[in-house]
Amino acid sequence: MAVSLRDQTAVAYEGDRPVYAALVATGLPGTPTVQGIFRTWLRRPGGRMAGGRPGAGYYYLEEVVWTALFYSGYAAFGLLA
Repeated sequence: MAVSLRDQTAVAYEGDRPVYAALVATGLPGTPTVQGIFRTWLRRPGGRMAGGRPGAGYYYLEEVVWTALFYSGYAAFGLLA
C-alpha cells in the first residue's frame, strides 16, 4: 500500500499492480502519520477500535471493517461510510 499524505489517497498493490485506490484521512497535527516503509505485522477483520486518553485524543469507532497494524501502535483501517 502506498499512501500520499499530500493528496490524502491510498493505493493497494498486488505485486507491482495497483488493485484498489481510495481517499484517506491521515493523522492530525497533534498525532501525525508516521512516515517510512513498514511491514504489516497483524491483519484482522472488523470490530470496534478505541484508543488515546480519555478527554484528550480519545476515540471509539464501532464500524471498523478491517485493521492492519504496521508500526508501534499505528494502524491502517477501514470504516463504513
